Amino acid sequence: MITETTCCTTIRSSKRAKEHELCCKVQETLEKGGKVLVPILMMGRSQELCMIFEQHWVRAQLNFPIFVVKGMAEKANAFFKLFSSWASKKVRTAERPFHFPHVRFCEVADILGLDSPALVFAGPAMLNGGPSLAIFRQWAPDPKNLVIIPGYCLPNTIGNMVQSNQKKIDLGDGEFVNVRCQVEYMSHSDHTDSRGILELISQA
Repeated sequence: MITETTCCTTIRSSKRAKEHELCCKVQETLEKGGKVLVPILMMGRSQELCMIFEQHWVRAQLNFPIFVVKGMAEKANAFFKLFSSWASKKVRTAERPFHFPHVRFCEVADILGLDSPALVFAGPAMLNGGPSLAIFRQWAPDPKNLVIIPGYCLPNTIGNMVQSNQKKIDLGDGEFVNVRCQVEYMSHSDHTDSRGILELISQA
C-alpha cells in the first residue's frame, strides 16, 4: 500500500463542524458591516466553498453578495457543470449542481469599488500577487473586515505572514500594509488526518 501522509500527525475536528464554524464567522462579520476575503485556489476549492456558502445562505436567508474574481474559477465552474455526473453522489443528486444563485463572477476592479458587506473569493491562495493581494492591500487596515486563510501557506509568502498574525507586512518595493482586520486560519484541507489514514490502512 502507498498512502499520503500530509496530515498524518494531526487529528482534525469533523468537516461539518469546521464548515459550520466558517459560515458563522463569515455571517457575523457581514452582519456587523465588514467585508470578508478568502484567498483561495480557484480550481476545485473555490467550487467546494461556493457550495458550502450557497447552502448556508439559503438556510440563514442571507442576501449578502458572494463574489468570485473572474478567470480560472469561472472557466473551471463551466467544466464542473459539464462533468457533474462524474462528481460525488451528493453533487450528482443535487437539483442543479454547480449553479450558485448568490454567487457572481466579477472583475477585481468591481471588488475594489465595494462600499458594502460582501464575501469575496480571490486567488492566488497565498496572497503572493494578483487579485487577492490587491483586495487584501485595500481591506487589511479596516478592523471590521475579515481575512480567512483556508489552507497552508508557504513560509515567506504574504499569506504565511498574515497567518502568523504579523501586524505590519512588507509587500515589497518599500510598500507596507498595516493589518488591523480580523484574521482567521480555518484549515479546509482535502488531506485526510491520522485517523483517516489508519482507517484506510486497517482495510488493506
